[in-house]
Amino acid sequence: MRRRDHQGHLRQQANGFTDAKDYYTKASSIRVSSYIRVPTLIIHSQDDPFIPFAPLKAREFSDNPYLMIVSPERGGHVAFVSGKSQDGDRFWAENRALEFFSMAATAQSTS
Repeated sequence: MRRRDHQGHLRQQANGFTDAKDYYTKASSIRVSSYIRVPTLIIHSQDDPFIPFAPLKAREFSDNPYLMIVSPERGGHVAFVSGKSQDGDRFWAENRALEFFSMAATAQSTS
């Protein structure tokens, strides 16, 4: 049984979904992404082994001006901590979030 099928089977039993496709369709944020109307940062590595990056390339995400998608090639599943850092950017994702909040605050204060 493929991982996706196995996950779907477990979720189906626990939550009443009909199958893996039903789960992924209903659980996906792509259905509601067009309703986001506040600045939103999405950090998602392209090599995440659990959550595929491909859906984030959809127009529902790229066409929404409130969404900022930061997609490094590497990072795995929430592993954005550098073992060694010469430039002070050891906590990479956290630093991107701080930059995002700073940009959002600046934009709000100038509007």
